[in-house]
Amino acid sequence: MRWNVKNSKGDGFNLVFTPGEGFFEDYDRFYIKHFEIDQEYHRNEDRKKQELPLRLVEKFYQNLYHRGDLSGMIILDKEIEYAKTLLATYTPEEITDLILFTLDAASRTKFAIRSFGGVRVYLNAWLDAKAARAKQAAMEQKKAAQQREQRLRDQYEIWWRREVTKLRDTVSPEELAALEDAAKDELMEEHQNPNGFPFLVRLRMDKLLDERYHLQSFEDWKTQIA
Repeated sequence: MRWNVKNSKGDGFNLVFTPGEGFFEDYDRFYIKHFEIDQEYHRNEDRKKQELPLRLVEKFYQNLYHRGDLSGMIILDKEIEYAKTLLATYTPEEITDLILFTLDAASRTKFAIRSFGGVRVYLNAWLDAKAARAKQAAMEQKKAAQQREQRLRDQYEIWWRREVTKLRDTVSPEELAALEDAAKDELMEEHQNPNGFPFLVRLRMDKLLDERYHLQSFEDWKTQIA
């Protein structure tokens, strides 16, 4: 709704707008409700941040005593605070791994671990083991990538040989003879030993066919089969 109101100087009018019902409905829908949803989301996140340290400490004792029910057990505030300290540096998944590493190492070394704070004893050892696992995983990934690359190169070599053979069967005898002469001329400058010379000529002719008819490179071929 709008109307004209005389301005303070009396020489004109001000155009005044009054919001209708649709404005308040939209405001409630797009601003108020979104604000409430956002507030609820942050409350839930805050609750999770408070609950997560406790859950991790409980997970420690559940694995220590091999039982899920911890009713009657008193968990100390300092244990929860230490869990919070760990969460400032590590993810919940990493802390769970630390807990399991600690309990396993304590069992093997006959160390009588009785509280969550005992994970401090094995923190550095866990970090070393974690780094070693990461290094081993990286080496295995690199080796797997190299093996895959070699398999692809072997497959490409088979494809390339097949394509060169097709070219040999399709080009004219005159063209083959010219390529053979070109291959011999190049090789005579490089190889004076006649042993294996016909084989080298064959290889150089294959290369010349590749260059003349632009067979796919390994990189281009690889992108098509990826």
